[in-house]
Amino acid sequence: MSKRPAATRAMATRGAAALWIVLVLAVLLWQTLFYRGAVARLAEWQFGSLGGYFSVATVVVVALLLALPAILLLRPAPVSLEGEGEIAVADTIGVRRARRFGWLLAGAALLSALVAGYELWLGTSIVRQAGMLRSLSAGAPPPADFRDGRAELTGRVLYGRRVVVGSRLWLHHTGASFAPVVAADGRGGTLTYFVEVDERMRTPGPVTLSGMLVRDGLRPDALRLFETIGYRVARPHYALYLRESTLLRGYKTAAAKLGLLALVLGLLAAYQWRRIRRMRPKRAGVAHMTN
Repeated sequence: MSKRPAATRAMATRGAAALWIVLVLAVLLWQTLFYRGAVARLAEWQFGSLGGYFSVATVVVVALLLALPAILLLRPAPVSLEGEGEIAVADTIGVRRARRFGWLLAGAALLSALVAGYELWLGTSIVRQAGMLRSLSAGAPPPADFRDGRAELTGRVLYGRRVVVGSRLWLHHTGASFAPVVAADGRGGTLTYFVEVDERMRTPGPVTLSGMLVRDGLRPDALRLFETIGYRVARPHYALYLRESTLLRGYKTAAAKLGLLALVLGLLAAYQWRRIRRMRPKRAGVAHMTN
């Protein structure tokens, strides 16, 4: 049997395995960013069973489980010493494995940087493409064509039911408070709108507030807090940000964390490629790294 068809099949299998890993990571990142699919269902289960949502651990575990068969296919195949020569064997066993790990680190760094850039673009695009001011009532469903943009919302704010949404970047911690907005007559029901509030806002009756209204603008853990005290939260919901800085803070924090991850992975990839350049084949048929 010819070795060339076998080598071609092995190369196609490895290519398909690598494509599967990339697809798994891309889908999980998309579901995490937009709270959709399997990630959303796992988050709901964690809220109900564990009392919290562990986003990073969830993505890592699910990614490893789904990508494990492909990772096993990408392992270096055993190499026969017959007819290969010591230098070829050394390159196959040592340098090729190191290159594969270097490409993996570089790809992870690039993906992290791309997602960080996307987070910044997403936040700034919401502000930049605000559009015309829309007048909405908390007692009526949102227009079918509305997603994100400038809006003034009329309704009664439930200040006693506010929740604080925190944002942590290393040792720096910031937070913003959000409260539900119901119909002007005070009737509750399913919560569709939430508004950014502060300690000085205590208007007892109906009020009209203007800012940036964002579809699905609150984190799932904040929505879960309202559901645990008996409210039903609409899907989708809308959050009214009174300050653009508050709206952009979450996107900037996520971009900073992903940017730091990209930097660390990039440095590791650079170190790995430096090791590869210093590797030299030795007579014993193994890869040797000079100091």
